[in-house]
Amino acid sequence: MSVILLIVGLFFQPQDTSPEQVAFDSFIRNQLESYADHGSMFFSGITEPKANLSGPFHDCFPSDEQFNEFFHKEKPRSVDQKEIEFTETKRLKKSSKSKKNKLNLEVYGAVYDREVAYVHLVVYEPSSFADHYLFKLSLSKSNVIETCKRSEMM
Repeated sequence: MSVILLIVGLFFQPQDTSPEQVAFDSFIRNQLESYADHGSMFFSGITEPKANLSGPFHDCFPSDEQFNEFFHKEKPRSVDQKEIEFTETKRLKKSSKSKKNKLNLEVYGAVYDREVAYVHLVVYEPSSFADHYLFKLSLSKSNVIETCKRSEMM
């Protein structure tokens, strides 16, 4: 019996899930449908080659006193890109380039502070609008703690 459990354990190892994947999955579950009026959304399937908190996020997490200080000190930097796993659907299509006059999605590399990671995700339609999401994730539990959304017209 223990040999069977050992063999099963070898094939079903829990996978390390990146903060970027966790944030993306949360977005798909909780926010994707709010863009249904815009048609399909296009995503490259990989993170952007930089990690940043650039965006209108200074007041996102008022209960976290250290976030404001961290936010103002953090500067964008280059990072390795990561693949984001997803299944193409009618609402979410894979595209290596952003689409003009279409809804596009970008996921930036995680930024780390203490026991949390922040992932910046942007949904935008060129020359129209951009919705910036900042996901705050627990590193120990690999889950989303809070999400902040800020919008801007372009």
